[in-house]
Amino acid sequence: MKSFLFLGCALASAVIWAGAAVPEVSNIKIGQRGGSGVKVTYDLSGADGIITVDFLTNGVSVGRHNISALKGDVGKLVQVGQGKSIYWKPSLSWPESQEVGSAVLTVEIKARAVNTPPDYLVVDLDNPTSHRYYETAEEVPGGVTNRRYKTSEMVFRRIHAANVAFPMGSPSTEVGRMDKAWQNDSAFFIGKENIHTVSLTNDFYIGIYEVTQEQYRRIMDKETASGGFTEGDDAKERPQTVLSRSSIIGNLFVPSTHSNRYGIESAASLIGKFRAKTGFAKCSLPTEVEWEFACRASEYAAFYWGGNLVKGEDGKFSSSDIDDYAWYEGNSKGTTHPVGLKKPNSWGLYDMLGNAAEATLDLTRTWIYTKEPYYAIVSKDNFEVLQAIDPLMHYGVSGTTDWNDSSLIRGGSYWEPVTHCRSAARTVQKGLFGKITTDAPNGGKHLGCRLAIRLD
Repeated sequence: MKSFLFLGCALASAVIWAGAAVPEVSNIKIGQRGGSGVKVTYDLSGADGIITVDFLTNGVSVGRHNISALKGDVGKLVQVGQGKSIYWKPSLSWPESQEVGSAVLTVEIKARAVNTPPDYLVVDLDNPTSHRYYETAEEVPGGVTNRRYKTSEMVFRRIHAANVAFPMGSPSTEVGRMDKAWQNDSAFFIGKENIHTVSLTNDFYIGIYEVTQEQYRRIMDKETASGGFTEGDDAKERPQTVLSRSSIIGNLFVPSTHSNRYGIESAASLIGKFRAKTGFAKCSLPTEVEWEFACRASEYAAFYWGGNLVKGEDGKFSSSDIDDYAWYEGNSKGTTHPVGLKKPNSWGLYDMLGNAAEATLDLTRTWIYTKEPYYAIVSKDNFEVLQAIDPLMHYGVSGTTDWNDSSLIRGGSYWEPVTHCRSAARTVQKGLFGKITTDAPNGGKHLGCRLAIRLD
C-alpha cells in the first residue's frame, strides 16, 4: 500500500426516523493495519444503527465501488457499544490504491436508524440472518448483476415512496389500454385502469429480480430446483413459476381492515420461510400500488423506459424498444429467461415487465374486478371505494372458499401480448390461486413473484 497520512479525526453523521432514538458515532480513529490494510475504530451510542462508510483521499471519495472489501462492524445493524472496528484492504477492491502516492486518508461513517436503512440490502440465503447494507449499487460486491444475486443471495432496493402521491392507472389516450373488461379463452380477466391518485405512507424494499428457481429452492429447503422451465444450464437463474398463493404466502384471505398489510402467512410458504429464516417479519408480496410505483420509477408513459405502443394498420400493437427491456410473446420463444438479461428501470429493477408475471398481495373476485374504479369487497353485495392512502384490494367475507378468489397479477409475461406488459396493465388469471389446476392458463408456467419488505 502506498503511503497515506492517516487523520485521527473523521466525519460522522446520523440518518434517523422522526421520533426515533438517534444512533451517534464518536471517537473515530483511523490507522494502518499490517502492511496493506486500514483499521477504523469508533463508538456507537444512543441507539443501535446501520453503519456505512466512505473513505476519502485529500477530501475526495475514493468511490464507493472501490470500498467493497470491508469487514467488521459495517454494512449491518450494529449494537450500541465502544471499540467497534472496521477493516479495509484497499488492494482488494481499489486498483488505484497503488498509484495515489502520498495522500491524506479520512473516513466518513454514517449511522442510520433501523427504519431509515441504506438503499441496498443483500440477504445471503446460506446465512440468512447475516444481512448486508450498501448505500449504492456500486458498493455491492461483484455488482448487482453477478449471478450470486440470482442464486444464493438476494438484492433488495429501497423505494422512496413515503408520502409521494402519484397517478396510478393509465390515461384514456394510452395506446393499447385495456379499458374494457373481457375474457380471453377463459384465461384472463382484464382489470380497469382508471387513472386515480394514490400514495403510500412508508418506504419499502423490493427485490431487484423476480424470485429465481435456485433462490426458491434454498428458501424452501428443497433438494432440487423446480419451476415451469427447469431444463438447461441457466434454469437456476430463471424465475420460479407454477406458483399458487398457498405456496407463496399460504393464506387466501386478507383481513377486511387495513391493520394487517403483510398477509397471513403459513410457516410452510415461501414468505413464511423467508420471514422465519431472515427475521424480516414485514416481508410479503408487494401491494398492487407498491408494485406499480416501483415499476414506473416516476415514468408515466406506457412503459418505464418512456416508450409507448403503436397500433399498425393490421391492428397489431408494437413498440420499437421493448426488446431491450422485456421478454414477451414476441421475443421470448415461448419460455422464461434468466433474470436480469434485459435493461432495468431507472431504479435498477429488472424484468418488472415481461418474463414472469408477478403476483401482488391484493385480492379480488372476477365479478368485482370489472367495476370502477377500484373496490374492496365488504360483502358479496356491498362494495366500498378504496382509500387513496395505502389502498389494498381485499375482501372481508371469510370462509367463502367457493368464490375462486384471485390475486391481482401485474407486469405481463413472456407468454402474453405486449399490451399486457404495460406498466398499468392489470389481470386476474383463473385457476392459479390458491391451487394450480390442469386447466390453468399455460399450466401456470408464466406466474412468478417478487418479494417486498415494508419499512413501517
